[in-house]
Amino acid sequence: MKKKEEEILIIGGSMAGLLAGMSLKNRGYEVKIFERSTSSLENRGAGIATHDELYEALEFAGLSSKASMGVVSDERLFFSKNGDVTHRVAMPQTMTSWGLIYRFLKLKLSPGEYYPDHCLNNILYSPDGKIIAKFTNGKTVQGDFLVGADGSLSRVRQILLPHIKPEHSGYIAWRGLVNESDIPSSALHKLANKFSFALTEGGHWLGYLVAGPNDDLAEGKRWYNWVWYQWEDTHSLEKILTDKSGKYYPSGIPPNLITEKSKNYMRKKAAQLPSIIRELVTKTKVPFLQGIQDLCVNRLSFDKVVLIGDAACTARPHVGLGVSKAASDAMTLTKALLSPDREEALERWQQSRLEFAKAVFQWSRDLGSYIGSQKKDKPTGFKADYYDDPNTLIIQNASNQPSHYIKYYLAR
Repeated sequence: MKKKEEEILIIGGSMAGLLAGMSLKNRGYEVKIFERSTSSLENRGAGIATHDELYEALEFAGLSSKASMGVVSDERLFFSKNGDVTHRVAMPQTMTSWGLIYRFLKLKLSPGEYYPDHCLNNILYSPDGKIIAKFTNGKTVQGDFLVGADGSLSRVRQILLPHIKPEHSGYIAWRGLVNESDIPSSALHKLANKFSFALTEGGHWLGYLVAGPNDDLAEGKRWYNWVWYQWEDTHSLEKILTDKSGKYYPSGIPPNLITEKSKNYMRKKAAQLPSIIRELVTKTKVPFLQGIQDLCVNRLSFDKVVLIGDAACTARPHVGLGVSKAASDAMTLTKALLSPDREEALERWQQSRLEFAKAVFQWSRDLGSYIGSQKKDKPTGFKADYYDDPNTLIIQNASNQPSHYIKYYLAR
């Protein structure tokens, strides 16, 4: 691939930044990725349910091996409160992990393309029209184009659209990874190669097998990844998302800062789960805790700066499209930049990706509409009842055919 003369600065070295970097690099652009964190990010992610749209975008970025991407789930199950399987749907799907894809992409970068400990401070223009990124560590970097891929708390977005801020949903997600070898054989027999669900008071639980430490896919070496969405009142929400020092983390606390009191609270509430699931929750030594927030902008392109991924639209995780949307944003942006009529292509790109983002955003809100819902009026109650149904829950959450549902929102 012939090298392009342009150098593209990418703010954010997590999944969206890596996907943008590899998509652009593979088409000849020089890229530099700047990540605010000082440590590696591979242990920060969760499980990912794959689908054809995700595969297309990942292949564009250079990741093409489906066979080694994860664990195949052949069926979806719903467990009642007493532990019986009352609903099942055949829905083949490969369940992968955030860390596996992250490590694969990062390994493809060359020295001098990834810079940790670079927290963006401001974006300026030079007299000759170059983009200038100024960082809090005192460094200044110049480029021809800048991609804001720095997540839901995006500094790029704060500079461009300071009035847009994440909105809290009122509920949280506990997450955990359990060693497959620690799961009793009687339970594993029911859970292995299945995508399992259960409803709880004020939320729902889901889980499936993913690659284990060092991306090991061998039986007995894998992890069981689970997520539990749970509504909390305002007082409880603030207590759970506050660490020992009193610092409040609305979007989620680093695992090492979650208080023992909060962990014990989680384990106590797990009593409402079916026993086969409850044991997985209580076996989790180091849970993750995320405050569920969302946002969606009305503009993506700002002359020589664009927003992609969660920096542009953070949908609730129920749709299972966070990585997929970021990958598609990166793929379609690269195609627009390669277009001979770049300005018009970027405008078309913006319109198309905004329509898609808003559809995903609304679908994700609908999927979570029953969590904590008091069903005070008929429209709210009707929607909550629909998404609170086991059939809807197991079919639509992290669907293997998301386009089937997104097209409904695009047509509205």
